[in-house]
Amino acid sequence: VLRICDRAANVLFHGERVIYSSREMKKEKKPAAKRDIKPVDDSLYEKLRNVRTRLAQQEGVPAYVVFSNAALEDMAKKQPHTMEEFLQVSGVGEIKAKRYGQEFLLAIAMWEQEKFEDGLSQGIDIGREEGRAEGRAEGEAKGIFKALAGLVRDGFLSVVDAASRAGLTEGEFTAQMAALGV
Repeated sequence: VLRICDRAANVLFHGERVIYSSREMKKEKKPAAKRDIKPVDDSLYEKLRNVRTRLAQQEGVPAYVVFSNAALEDMAKKQPHTMEEFLQVSGVGEIKAKRYGQEFLLAIAMWEQEKFEDGLSQGIDIGREEGRAEGRAEGEAKGIFKALAGLVRDGFLSVVDAASRAGLTEGEFTAQMAALGV
């Protein structure tokens, strides 16, 4: 409720002037904090952007409505594997997690699989080169075997998968690992 005091009548009816002065507070502008906008891996970031674009086109909305670039960057850094981890990504809430979570988790898992297979190929190639340096076909096979055995030892490949890739039975692979002390 607004109440008028006695002096208000002089202003309203007798032409008295009111002088109002105020002090302007100058706000000091702080420079925007720089944030690290480079994702951990450009290939994962691009894969996530492609998923976002596809989903946005399906829904007929701009890409940023699905997820912002900052959310994709955080996703690429955190590389979530579960819905619980996905909810920890900046910009992801319950609704977006429910709507888009599986698509992005699948894309991350596929990217990791591709990365693993690239690493496996490189490891086998390195093993092959080490074997060639010995100058014998057995050396080349030994180098490949060592690369596969290292992946088994580090938990990246099962014995069955490694044996299959080496063209051996599981028993033969295990015996050779023991013989080489891997």
